[in-house]
Amino acid sequence: MGLLKKEAQILDLDNALKVAEVKLETELANSTDRLQIEQVNGSSLKITVEELEDLLQKKNAELTAAAQERQRYTTEMQKMKELKYDLETKLNLQGRELKETREKLTVLKKKIRELELEAANSPINKSLREAITQQGSSKST
Repeated sequence: MGLLKKEAQILDLDNALKVAEVKLETELANSTDRLQIEQVNGSSLKITVEELEDLLQKKNAELTAAAQERQRYTTEMQKMKELKYDLETKLNLQGRELKETREKLTVLKKKIRELELEAANSPINKSLREAITQQGSSKST
C-alpha cells in the first residue's frame, strides 16, 4: 500500500504542478497583455508630452513676438507723444506770434488813420485840393 499511496501522491503533485503551470502561464499572458497596454499608454503619453512641448514652444515664440510688437508700439507711441508735444509747443508759439502780429497790425492801422486824418487836415493838402479844383474849372470853361 505504501507504493500506491506514493503513486497517488505523485499524481496529486503532478496535477498540482500542471495546475500551477497553467495558472502561471495565464498570469504571464495577462502580465504580457498589461505590459503591452502600458507600453501603448506610455507611447501615447510620450506623444502627448511631445505635442504639448511643441505647443509650448510655439506659444513662447508667439509671446516673444507679441512682446516685441508691444515694445515697438510703445516706442512708436512715445515718439508720437513727443511729436504731439512738439507740435503743441509750436502751435502755442505761433499763436503768440499771431497775437503779437495782430496787435502790431492794429497799431499800424491806427497810425495810418491818424496819418490820413493829419494829411486830410494839413494846409498843403488843402492848397493842393484848391489848385486841383481851380484847374478843373479852368478846363471846363
